[in-house]
Amino acid sequence: DNDSKIAIILSRLEEANFILEAIGAKLIVRSDGKREDDVTNETSDETQDRRAFLRQTVTLEGIAKQKKSFDEAVEAGEMQHFSIDDADIAKLKQHLIPGKRKILFTVLKHAKRPEAYEVLAQEDVSFVSQKYVDESCNNCQICYRICPTGALSSDARFSLIHFDAMLCVKCRLCHDACEPDAIKLQPGFELKEFFEPIQRTLVTFNIKRCEDCGNPFTYFGGEVLCPHCRIFEEEAIELHENARRRQKEREEQENDNA
Repeated sequence: DNDSKIAIILSRLEEANFILEAIGAKLIVRSDGKREDDVTNETSDETQDRRAFLRQTVTLEGIAKQKKSFDEAVEAGEMQHFSIDDADIAKLKQHLIPGKRKILFTVLKHAKRPEAYEVLAQEDVSFVSQKYVDESCNNCQICYRICPTGALSSDARFSLIHFDAMLCVKCRLCHDACEPDAIKLQPGFELKEFFEPIQRTLVTFNIKRCEDCGNPFTYFGGEVLCPHCRIFEEEAIELHENARRRQKEREEQENDNA
């Protein structure tokens, strides 16, 4: 219902203000000028005000009004210059809201960089993450194949795993799909990532060609055999040993009969 939706919006507003406060940027205030943590009790009048605010902002007419007031504030010198390009305007006309991350990056381009970057606890940031891979990773390739945003990727030889934090939406699909549970969340999120995003290489692998089939595979030591050929060889050895054992049993039985 509307109340639950409002609660979600307000919780995300609180998170946004927490992050903005950490980077020294201006905070987002409600239509009544209060921050959410300043409010202790909700009245029916305040609930109606929130619903009115939502009606003003989730329709095209409301967006146009908000943009007009925003532009007036810019012209008055109350805010830094901000512009919406033709592609975003076209999306608005088609009832398509521009990507949240594109809006975030656009705003950050105009934000003043803090003198020192803080590190937030990963549980305090719900929409992005930083990750690492431990030594149990076997390069099964599932994580970057299942990633819906391309935050996890590899190269043409599948010899590494890249991670782009600014593409991550913290859906945790890669964690759920990882059988050895090798993908981990960093305990802290570096706010520097918002201003200087980089693609990190989480892990690299030694890729060799199998001595039997010639196909490339992730080499972890021992014979230079891919997993398929290794299984085939183990099965062949087992069959050979079974045949020798049966032959020996037949010979022993013949000697007993003699």
